[in-house]
Amino acid sequence: MVPPRIFVLPPEDDPVHDPCLTYAPNDFIVALPNPSSSHPLSLLNSTLQCVLALPQLNESLPAIPSSPALASFVALARLLQSEIVPPGMEWERGAPLPSPGILAPESAVDLSWWLELSGLDSTPSNALVDAPAAPIVALFDHVLSKTRFANLFHSEIVSQPAPSATPTPPPSPPSPSTLISISLATFSESAKTDIPALIARHLNVSPSFFFFGSAPPPPLKSNSLTPSKFSRLPAHLLIHLDRPQSVTTPTTLHKTQVELPLELDLSFHSLPNAARKTFYRLHGFVTQTNGHFLSYTRLRASRTWFKCDDGSVGRFDVGVRVASRGVVLVVYMREE
Repeated sequence: MVPPRIFVLPPEDDPVHDPCLTYAPNDFIVALPNPSSSHPLSLLNSTLQCVLALPQLNESLPAIPSSPALASFVALARLLQSEIVPPGMEWERGAPLPSPGILAPESAVDLSWWLELSGLDSTPSNALVDAPAAPIVALFDHVLSKTRFANLFHSEIVSQPAPSATPTPPPSPPSPSTLISISLATFSESAKTDIPALIARHLNVSPSFFFFGSAPPPPLKSNSLTPSKFSRLPAHLLIHLDRPQSVTTPTTLHKTQVELPLELDLSFHSLPNAARKTFYRLHGFVTQTNGHFLSYTRLRASRTWFKCDDGSVGRFDVGVRVASRGVVLVVYMREE
């Protein structure tokens, strides 16, 4: 039985106010097929499982999609979030969580439109995906940017010039961004760093080291770089860690270890009116080993973690410290 859907008209002053068709999502994460163990498909699967596990997606998709790619994503999201029910189970909200590992039918999951948008449609299944940002950018810039859901990821960063006696004209308003991309190319493969230090470096601010094991990042290229701050904080903070191909192990990506604190406070890096709240909690991340991608994520407001490895999904204890030499995508959710 397919759960009921509700037709909703967003406020007229909303940047994207197309009618939405909302639905109640499942209380579990659907496993996704990858019969050929394709590296590009493992990247798409793990990214999709991270995105579908975020709150409010089920309330933000248009009733009438404006493009073929968006129509494909909307149909897939509704299928995976609400239409796949474990065999033998009656549809009942609030029922105990089913056993993990409910696999979507291979015939129902078509990601060819996403592979084409990402430029990965001709990539061999066993090849290293050396540009993991491509599917993320394609999904948000060409698909989700046409939905209300993308508003939750919009951030704005403005430079903070030093005080000067000479009046300067106010800077032009910054363009909203959905993805913060940070390169790890200047780090050695044996280095260790963390998300707070990387964010500080991205904003041209000297980082403070609060996490055990952190190593100072390579020095900034120029001391004359102007520090920046967030003038708008997103509800969902999306960070892409750009890893080049490993020099020592060509079958994998750059192996700098990055620690992901479970909690993150951006008050120091934000202007007073950037947001009411500046405290974030780790919600999910995509990582890789020898070219194969998998994700770890919480499910909406739950504190329970899941490990998503294509057709295998199960509960997972991340412990009190998360660090990875393969993480390429990190999602933090702002605490309200």
